[in-house]
Amino acid sequence: PVLRNISFTAKQGETVAFIGATGSGKTSVINLISRFYDVTEGEVLVDGVNVRNYKQQTLHNKIGYVPQRAVLFSGTVASNVSYGDNGRAEASEKLVKTAVEIAQGTEFVEKMDGQYQGRISQGGANV
Repeated sequence: PVLRNISFTAKQGETVAFIGATGSGKTSVINLISRFYDVTEGEVLVDGVNVRNYKQQTLHNKIGYVPQRAVLFSGTVASNVSYGDNGRAEASEKLVKTAVEIAQGTEFVEKMDGQYQGRISQGGANV
């Protein structure tokens, strides 16, 4: 077994961080919650429901994940900010601007050529 006796509750609105040494199982826990692979014993519950009973898209729409390293894709500032549909309609300009403001990036973005439609190179090489 990679993990044993893992039990925790994350309440709505809480931020949870998995901290530990390399190889301690942090990524394995995340992969089990997201159902990138299944447990061999026990169960993983999200909102009291076993993750095996969710459709993959529905489960992923319930989970927010922020990796240690930011990833930018080729496209625009707006397309990077609104990446992933999360089961919703396309993000409006207002939502994109609000997200940038929350991330404290408004001044930076609005100084860029093209602002929210400014081009981003793969990996953010031009940022």
